[in-house]
Amino acid sequence: MPKYGDSWPFCSLSASRASVTVSYATLQDERLCLLRESEPKVRRPRTPPHPETEGREVQPPAPRFAPAPRSQPQDAFRLIADPAPFIIWFVSPDGATLYNEAWKEFTGQEDDSKGSQTWITLVHPEERESAISAYRSAVRDGRPFSCQYRLRRADGEYRWVLGVGGPLADATGQSSGYIGYCLDITDRIRTEEALRRAEGQHRDIYENAVFGIFQTTPDGRFISANRALAEMFGYSDAEELMANVTDIGRQIHVEPERRAQFAHLLEEHGEVHDFESQAYSREGIIWISLTARAKRDETGRVQSFEGIVRDITNRKRVEQALAESEERFRLLSAASPIGIFVTDPAGRCTYCNPAAQRISGLSAQDAMGLGWLRRVPAEDRRRILKNWATGGAAQESQEVRFRRPDGSLRWVRLRSSPLLTPDGAMLGYVGTLEDVTEHKSSEDALRDSERQFRAVFEGARDALVIVDDEGRFLDMNPAACNLFGRAREELLGRTLAHYAIEADAAAASQPPLQEGAPEGELQVRRPDGSLRYLEYSATADFLPGRHLAVMRDVTERRKEDSEVRFLADATALLTSSLDYETTLAQVARLAVPYLADSCSVHVFSEGRMSHRASVAHVHPKKEDLMRRLHGNYPPRPGGPHPFARLIETAQPVLVEEVDYDVLDQIVEDDEHRRILKELDFASYIAVPLIARGRLFGALTFARERGQPHYSQQDVGLTEELARRAALAIDNARLFNESQRITEELRLANEAKDEFLGLVSHELRTPITSLYGGARILRSRFAQLDEESRDDLLADLEQESERLHRIVEDLLVLARMELGDTVSAEPVMVRQLVDRVAADFLKRHPNRRLKLQVPPGLRPVEAETTYLEQVLRNLLSNADKYSRADSAIEVRAREEDDTVAVSVLDRGAGISAEETELIFERFYRSGRTSQQARGVGIGLTVCKRLIETLGGRVWARPRKGGGLEVGFSLPASHEASR
Repeated sequence: MPKYGDSWPFCSLSASRASVTVSYATLQDERLCLLRESEPKVRRPRTPPHPETEGREVQPPAPRFAPAPRSQPQDAFRLIADPAPFIIWFVSPDGATLYNEAWKEFTGQEDDSKGSQTWITLVHPEERESAISAYRSAVRDGRPFSCQYRLRRADGEYRWVLGVGGPLADATGQSSGYIGYCLDITDRIRTEEALRRAEGQHRDIYENAVFGIFQTTPDGRFISANRALAEMFGYSDAEELMANVTDIGRQIHVEPERRAQFAHLLEEHGEVHDFESQAYSREGIIWISLTARAKRDETGRVQSFEGIVRDITNRKRVEQALAESEERFRLLSAASPIGIFVTDPAGRCTYCNPAAQRISGLSAQDAMGLGWLRRVPAEDRRRILKNWATGGAAQESQEVRFRRPDGSLRWVRLRSSPLLTPDGAMLGYVGTLEDVTEHKSSEDALRDSERQFRAVFEGARDALVIVDDEGRFLDMNPAACNLFGRAREELLGRTLAHYAIEADAAAASQPPLQEGAPEGELQVRRPDGSLRYLEYSATADFLPGRHLAVMRDVTERRKEDSEVRFLADATALLTSSLDYETTLAQVARLAVPYLADSCSVHVFSEGRMSHRASVAHVHPKKEDLMRRLHGNYPPRPGGPHPFARLIETAQPVLVEEVDYDVLDQIVEDDEHRRILKELDFASYIAVPLIARGRLFGALTFARERGQPHYSQQDVGLTEELARRAALAIDNARLFNESQRITEELRLANEAKDEFLGLVSHELRTPITSLYGGARILRSRFAQLDEESRDDLLADLEQESERLHRIVEDLLVLARMELGDTVSAEPVMVRQLVDRVAADFLKRHPNRRLKLQVPPGLRPVEAETTYLEQVLRNLLSNADKYSRADSAIEVRAREEDDTVAVSVLDRGAGISAEETELIFERFYRSGRTSQQARGVGIGLTVCKRLIETLGGRVWARPRKGGGLEVGFSLPASHEASR
């Protein structure tokens, strides 16, 4: 298939009654003359312009067949179109489409005789709608069309084609079809796209270049320029530059002759590189570098110059500054009393000043190159060359020997530094020479003296430290390192205040006195957290600006003195009070913070922990945590807790460092773990409290993380404190016990008197009623009517029941006081409640009783008789203190593994503060004491019985008035009976 712009020959063909001559044609400008008929052409009326194309440029109409073949148009089309190397198509008036062989070769499709327009499916989806619209609009209006779109080739590739078509008319002007062709323009499209990309890239480079780009006429006018060039000369853009600069030689170049020279070189050589010149900029004079070439026409005459411009102002300034620096260097070097030299990277001398020549004994000529090394002894020469080979020539300094012409050796200190270009490239080394021969001799003498001093300094048993005027450590002996527990490198440069505790930091930070011999004591902290006491004395101006301090560790001596004072104070404090609780609190407080961060006093008996414990902590907020720890998580006998070992052996237990693996074995739940984590024990001691050969408690001491760990030496002090504390606690306990017994005896006598009075009063009332009623029945039985006799008998029965209940409660209390035990068995609560309620209603038929006992309630572990007595007492209490017309409720429910029973009334009730008091013996509320008679032991009996059965009782005021009294007992695990 020919490409756009190709030429190809046509041949002459003959068809039935139609003679057609085909000449050469050219494919270009989207026009093609396909056929020329040998018969005279018939002039046809011009097609009016279409509204969509009027007023704008329109592709020329495609050539037409004129007139259409008069017989067998398909054969004529084949004869004419098949030889064509590009696609030709013809659409007849009935919609059938004919294609030439080029179509079939390109698409692999046949003719479309049924008018289904298969070609539409071959158009790329992106152009399909526009191509169909253009084609159908042209066919509808009977006008030519031209459209570019992609067409799928037989191998599946889409190719860009130019589709051109136009209408055909017969001799009478009637439409005889539509004809057109398709040219493959893919290569043209790709070429144009590549050209656009190249032009875009060129434009980007041109506009965004960091250097100036220009094109000028030979006489010095700008043809084009980029933004970088305009900004270089102080203009905002290229248009402003070209509008203002019309004579480059005069307006840009500071020296116009430089422009003329530049133009002459271009005309002569055709190009110029790195031509430097000064130029005017709106911001001042700058230096520029020009690289350009001349463009010539066919005759060789220069048409224009084009090239690039770089601003080299900074570089020229650096070069000027470097030249000035070099000149200053030479002047200073010549006048310097210190030898100065310059070498290349290999150490070859390129310059040495007079002082260097004098020190080395070499002339400038002899020192050049490696000549200076000839005056260096072989041993030093090898060291120098090795340093140069490994880059060590840039080291701070090195000392070498030079042999002078008279044969004497002089020590010279050689210092060198790398000489670098601005971009970091190595140029060589610059250095100095200094004659240090005399200094070396002094150093040798000083070294001998230093060795003697060092022997004494290092061997001293006391800590020796040399400090400067600011107190910084300059040197110290091994004893000082041991004293501070730190390496020499760590101590150097530090001050005593850096290691002193906060209380002594101010004194330690004072600069050393330069007169007299200061002395004193302070505490320092070692790396392991331990504190050490230092006793020190200082000698001012031991050396110029240096002071010697002598230090001695007096920690053990201070500790012994402190322990003696601590124990003496503890003894005085412990014997100051015989109050038991006060003594316990004092013991705990004694150890904090002197011996521990936290201290606990535990009191127990028969190998078991009790709830009595006194605690103290350096952080008072943590004391509640310690109480919860001791109250909720006492050590289990035989467990891994150190306390268990103390109870078993009655010996001290030391845990120098808490093992968290063992701690995990002790932890019982997440709350236990959280408490231990917050307390953060790191070291622990437990010592027994023994008095009169009996183990009755223990003292525990703990230090938190970050504090020194306990050692065996600390155990001795804690044992001594425990011995004195045990004696004080036992004395206080005995005193408190005697006081308690005395008080209990007093209270018992008072209670006995009160009890006898109450009981005699309470017993006298029912006995009097019984006695009086009995006499009335005996003396007046016959005179009483039946109703009076029944009322009298009911009163006798009620008073007898009351008397029976009082006696029964007294017997229960007596048995409880004697420690009577109760054997429990499963009891069905629902049956018991029904039985007691029925009995209650018999005696109180006018009372309303509401029972809320769900079926299937689990049995409880209890003793039936006692449980009945409890329920009868609660019902009697509710009946006694509530109105006769109000209802009494009995509720039962299961709660976890217990069964709870409550009796509720709407009486006067009690206050919230009395919920525990009403269970005490003989207690009667002020609200109800005048409402009903009673001894005040009914609820006490209930509490004792329920607690003996392993349950609990409670009382709470009801909302709206009244009282709820209830109890709960463990549910039985046996099957219900």
